[in-house]
Amino acid sequence: MRQTVTIIRTEHRRLAAIINCFIGVLGDVEAQKNEPDFELLELIHDYFRSFLYKFHHPKEDQHLFPALLKVCPELSETIEKLEAEHEKGLVYLENLETSFMAFKENPASGLAAYIDAARTYRDFEWQHMGLEEKEILPVAEEKLPEETWIALDAIFTDHDDPVFGDRPTKKFETLLSKIVNTAPAPHGLAGK
Repeated sequence: MRQTVTIIRTEHRRLAAIINCFIGVLGDVEAQKNEPDFELLELIHDYFRSFLYKFHHPKEDQHLFPALLKVCPELSETIEKLEAEHEKGLVYLENLETSFMAFKENPASGLAAYIDAARTYRDFEWQHMGLEEKEILPVAEEKLPEETWIALDAIFTDHDDPVFGDRPTKKFETLLSKIVNTAPAPHGLAGK
């Protein structure tokens, strides 16, 4: 498997883990097993915004997709859809953040709308990652020439995941630590 593809798939798995933690924590709040931890939820929102929209999606939009279109113009509709989803994801994230603010202001009346927005965001991201992994990555592995892979690998290996990468910045190292250590078991390490 190509290094770029491995990196993208790894980032998708890590995002899935954060989303699962997020939905699990909210499920516990909904079931009244735990009180809402607004600091933890803010950290998770920060991860979604900072990682996805500053690191992950720009590399796909600016490098992988254009390279793939050069050799597979028949993928233009799928790639246009994915690029549009990158923009649409920001709208879902803004809706999630708006509902979060309402939830913080009034937990009793805001919880249901926040959970609904969280589940909508989760479902959107699952579908989006699935489309990339089923329709884009296998074709890229098959069709992109070696010189393109060399260039993409150089770009994507410099695409250091700010939370989970080999060289996380101090800010994101702290962010990961806080998410993992603040999330209650079984979603994180708090209370273990």
